[in-house]
Amino acid sequence: MWGVACLFTITGFAGKFYWMLDLTSHFRILYFWILLISLFVFGQKKKFIFMAITIPFLLIVAVPFAMSYMGGMPETPNDAGKIKILQLNVWASNRHYDRIVELIRRENPDVMAFEEMTQPCIDHFEQAGVLARYPYRVHVNYPLSRVILLCRFPLESRVEHVDSVRQSIIVSQTNVNGFPLVVLMTHADRPNKGSGYREQVLLFQKVSELVQSINSDMVGIIFVGDLNTTAWSYPFRVLLKNSLLKNSLVGFGLQPTYPAYVPRTQIPFPFPLLPIDHLLINNALFVSSRRTGPRVGSDHLPVIVEIGIKEVKKS
Repeated sequence: MWGVACLFTITGFAGKFYWMLDLTSHFRILYFWILLISLFVFGQKKKFIFMAITIPFLLIVAVPFAMSYMGGMPETPNDAGKIKILQLNVWASNRHYDRIVELIRRENPDVMAFEEMTQPCIDHFEQAGVLARYPYRVHVNYPLSRVILLCRFPLESRVEHVDSVRQSIIVSQTNVNGFPLVVLMTHADRPNKGSGYREQVLLFQKVSELVQSINSDMVGIIFVGDLNTTAWSYPFRVLLKNSLLKNSLVGFGLQPTYPAYVPRTQIPFPFPLLPIDHLLINNALFVSSRRTGPRVGSDHLPVIVEIGIKEVKKS
């Protein structure tokens, strides 16, 4: 395992050239623990040559991790310019709807982005009365579930379809205390095969084009969803470069969201490994708080982000 961790630490940087190489970029949290434990074992056995080999690989993984916790002190938004967002892949097989209802009531978000939402889950939310506070909604249907964006503020929405890609992008415009805000939402395909990787590339390219067409310091832009990729992958890094959006994780650590449970069970996974639920913003906004929520029966952890509007803060 030590040798594999060393090899994949390097191959993850070559994702531009082949999808399987990019796939190895996602598991750096796992590589970190393997390398750290290996370093300890080599030290106990006084295998100093192996320790010397391990340290550079460990630093390659650990330094970006440490930098993700840096970014200055979070700003505090005015109440007038504060937006709270809940992002959650509900998981189509999840039947623990009460846990999600409890989460919604406790967090009281302004915007909710749900992936893999099913009709029974929506019906349960309606019966529980939590959707009454979110009269503005837009959704995209998939064969077994839907992607849905719910908001307290009035929405003008459209759905952008990407050529040769099964996923779509919800584009919603709203207004928060006089400040225009655009929310983009999608659920990207898994990159665990060549076609899924190519679809991610095309999807992120479309998102970049949409952001470039509206990007302005006088318009807040939020891109949210289960993107099925980590910040270390090549398509995600290209997305950040081309769109000029900022990762809300910066300054708040790794916050992995998947898997919340051992696959196909309700046994809690000791610690999630993949931060694949994302929220990106443009320069008109800032992140004051970001954290993962409790397990709610989904294979993903929820993400709760509080965002401030810079222009409202100045006023």
